Amino acid sequence: MEKSVRNIFIGAFITIVSAFVGAWIQLNSRIAILEVKVSSDHAQILKTDQDIEQMKEMLYQIQAGVQHLNDIKENKK
Repeated sequence: MEKSVRNIFIGAFITIVSAFVGAWIQLNSRIAILEVKVSSDHAQILKTDQDIEQMKEMLYQIQAGVQHLNDIKENKK
């Protein structure tokens, strides 16, 4: 009788430990996936920011060209 109670406690302990280890492994794998996603999103945002800066620079150049043409037009009048 004493051995069966001891075996039940050992079995319960092993079950709890294995459940904890499984949960820990699953949690770590999810965290790793999230880290990769965050890194990818960060790289995409940086690329988008660079693209926006290039577009702004082109827009400024176009605005300067239009202003220059307007100045030339005013000087001819």
